[in-house]
Amino acid sequence: MGLEKIAERLQDVLGSSRAKKKKRIAAIENLMARLEKKHGRIVKKLEKAESKKEKKKLERKLKMCHAQCNKGKKALAELR
Repeated sequence: MGLEKIAERLQDVLGSSRAKKKKRIAAIENLMARLEKKHGRIVKKLEKAESKKEKKKLERKLKMCHAQCNKGKKALAELR
């Protein structure tokens, strides 16, 4: 196998891993943006909530949303 073919294959392998990494980063960023929007909506609902049961439910959703955001930030930091 010639040097050019080896170099070409190496570029394909390296390039594909970079492309996959970029796609994964983009997907995580997209999901993070959606989570932040959802967080805002939940906060607004929580402000309007009247019953304790409803407030607890929304607070639980906020905690879950916050945990997922932290998880996404950690994943992005590892990928970058």
